Amino acid sequence: MNQVVRLRPAVAEDAAQLSGIALTAKAALGYSPQLIEGWRAELSIDARIIHDHLVWVACRDDDSIAGFFSLILAGGGAHLDHLWVAPAYQGLGIGSLLMDKAWALAIEHRASAVSVDAEPLAEAFYQRQGFHRTAVVAAPIPGNPQRLRPQMLRPCPGVVG
Repeated sequence: MNQVVRLRPAVAEDAAQLSGIALTAKAALGYSPQLIEGWRAELSIDARIIHDHLVWVACRDDDSIAGFFSLILAGGGAHLDHLWVAPAYQGLGIGSLLMDKAWALAIEHRASAVSVDAEPLAEAFYQRQGFHRTAVVAAPIPGNPQRLRPQMLRPCPGVVG
């Protein structure tokens, strides 16, 4: 990474930029504009999400946001609801940096495990981060009626449920 990246908690004013990052990162995976538009609501981040969950951003040295995650704590566990890196900054280790922070927060909050409903094209990333597939959910899209979304889990060490 040739630029300094620092992590900070998201603030309500970041919401629109985070939504934009999620939408453009999903589009960069090759999905059609129609599918992206259909996913707009679930890819949108608002002030309520930032207030209610652990949302952190990766900022470049010029303070622009390169990526973010949202972690939901519930029922003794944690769920990684979002983890997106802007397309221009993918492949630079920012996703791993964000995942490391989400993991540390889950452990800090004594979560027994971190789960993720993974984007199918990101399954290998999550496997490299220590997650394993526990199930799949049918997620057909036009042109790919057999598409499956991996349900993944990474147990937290030393945490007794």
